[in-house]
Amino acid sequence: MFPSTDSRMIMDEYTRSSLAASRRRSRARARMRAFAIGVLALSGVVVAPALAQESLDGSAVERAGTTAASAVAAAHPMRMPLPGPEPAEPGSGITLPGGSTTSPTPTSPPPTEPPPEPEGIIVQGRSFPSAATTGVPDGVTLSPYTGPCTIQTDDVVIDAKIIDCDMRVLAQGLVITDSIINGRIYSDDAGSFNGSFSMTDSEVRMPPSTGTGVGDVNFVLTRVEVTGGSRSVNCGACTVQDSYLHGQYTDLRGIDHESAIRMGAGSSILRNTITCDAQPVPPDAGCSAALTGYGDFGVVERNTIDGNLIDGGPAGSMGYCAYGGSTPGKPFSEGVNNIRFTNNIFVRGPSGQCGIWGPIVAFDSAAPGNVWRNNIWDDGTPVPPEN
Repeated sequence: MFPSTDSRMIMDEYTRSSLAASRRRSRARARMRAFAIGVLALSGVVVAPALAQESLDGSAVERAGTTAASAVAAAHPMRMPLPGPEPAEPGSGITLPGGSTTSPTPTSPPPTEPPPEPEGIIVQGRSFPSAATTGVPDGVTLSPYTGPCTIQTDDVVIDAKIIDCDMRVLAQGLVITDSIINGRIYSDDAGSFNGSFSMTDSEVRMPPSTGTGVGDVNFVLTRVEVTGGSRSVNCGACTVQDSYLHGQYTDLRGIDHESAIRMGAGSSILRNTITCDAQPVPPDAGCSAALTGYGDFGVVERNTIDGNLIDGGPAGSMGYCAYGGSTPGKPFSEGVNNIRFTNNIFVRGPSGQCGIWGPIVAFDSAAPGNVWRNNIWDDGTPVPPEN
């Protein structure tokens, strides 16, 4: 018995659907096979013979695809990351799975170089005071001084001030630090009116006119820069140490005799840079010497001049670089004693001998207590005493 027309139509439809589904599965298997073969080839894996067959069933294709994926993971592990968060680098401070935390790795700041020391004037391997090593240190904030300019109270302290006046010291123990005086400072050499003072890390700036920057008795200067005026320091019963005396004014009238320091009696002049650099002006102006001591007003005695740089200044600016106290023809030429020049360096300068006529005059080697020892030129050769 033959099936009816309707039955045949249903069967034909079923057959066509089955064939279409079979073709779709075949195409899917072919794509899977091609994918697997391509991936394996790119990964350098030898293709299994079964995978190249056209007639693999679905399970074989699935196994082949799994094999390809495993092979890719083995050949390129970085392309197949593990699930979960990426591991933290040590020292990052990140919390790891399980709650543990990596501690941040401490980093040390780069080492810092200490600030360079201020530079002095280097001669024969020795450093002498300069503008960089004297005066008010960098970083100090100054404010105007509003106190009295005549000090009549003992033990006054002035720090970090700009003083715009001449300061007269009648009391004992004035202390000035880290300050600038636009003018002069002095204690009188007049019996009961004698005061005393010290200045440290400060500056005295005299105007360009006749006058002495610091005087006259009972004072100590330490790392002080003195400029201007016709004489930087008049020194009786004083100590001037580690200071820079220079920059005296040029007297265009042709009158003033300039110098850096004039010594009297009981002076200690230690480790300074001493020069007179005022230009000579006819008929009579110019530097007498960097260091003088004449015996005009008293006997020059008991003075120590040790470890200084003594500079003759510009060409033709002074006759000698230093006087030794025994200048003839003065009211107190006799009795000079204990003048000690030791360990000083004299700068030859343009004349080749410091001053126009030489480094030292009026030093009496035979006077009691006088010493001339280890004084040299800036080239290292010895400087002999004047006589």
